[in-house]
Amino acid sequence: MEELEKSIVRTIAFYDAVGGVALSKIELYKYLINPAENISFGVFYETLERKWQSLKPHISRYRGFYFLKKNKDGYVKRIATGKTSIKKQQIAKRMARIISFMPYVRMVAITGSLSQHSTNKNSDIDILIVVKSGHIWTTRMLVSAITHVLGKRRHGNRVKDRICLNHYISDDRLSLRPGDMFSAHINASLIPLWSSGKTYELFEKENTHLVKSYFPNHKKVHVWNRRNNRNGIEFLFSLFEPLFRNIQLKKIRHNFQIADFNPQEMKSVIFDDHALVFHHPRPINQKAIFLYERNLKELGLNP
Repeated sequence: MEELEKSIVRTIAFYDAVGGVALSKIELYKYLINPAENISFGVFYETLERKWQSLKPHISRYRGFYFLKKNKDGYVKRIATGKTSIKKQQIAKRMARIISFMPYVRMVAITGSLSQHSTNKNSDIDILIVVKSGHIWTTRMLVSAITHVLGKRRHGNRVKDRICLNHYISDDRLSLRPGDMFSAHINASLIPLWSSGKTYELFEKENTHLVKSYFPNHKKVHVWNRRNNRNGIEFLFSLFEPLFRNIQLKKIRHNFQIADFNPQEMKSVIFDDHALVFHHPRPINQKAIFLYERNLKELGLNP
């Protein structure tokens, strides 16, 4: 296979690993992994059609969607998740509006299965929140409290249509961690719902090198809502950061002390003054990379 053909197969193999996602032509071009050179959509489309016979043993297409040959339900799953996503995005937008009024919040975006077209009716809604530097623990406490009171916070077995608050980063260190392919995928697929001023632009700029190193065709997307944050109330909570930090750190350390996480998994769990990254029930980035590499081996391609 030519290098562009390999990039096409690798891309479909990766999105199969992160949820069995069937991709449209435009999405396949947008998320194209490491092509040998920058190519236009026209060249990409022409190659996809011209080389289809050599691609056919590895991937399938149906009604404009592409997926791995072994993923026989790829198209059906994509159509089903498309219908489910409408309701969940409406919930996410309503909650993002509420969260945007919380002190220190600077950006709210959808990540996870909802952003990558692999959600199902029982899925939660993963949210990434950018916060003002020096106030990450206070923000987490307040956002958790308000979403819990509203009955929309994921906890225990309460998952369906609940907000999973698993990713916070501070606006002074906007680089996604860990700096791997999965973090690049989070950036490439996230759906920004709200941004204070230029926060989203700064976030994109800070992560440009990471995302372009894997997905060079990625482009910024539209932010649903934008306004300057209302800072009047923020000074009221500024003294509580050390207290909230100590309370939450104690609980987090206790949870991971008794949890059955191995050292490799713990590398994907981040909790410091600049980022809080948790996944349920286990670090999904490592699982996705493992499945991706397994797909490549089955397809006869090097990881």
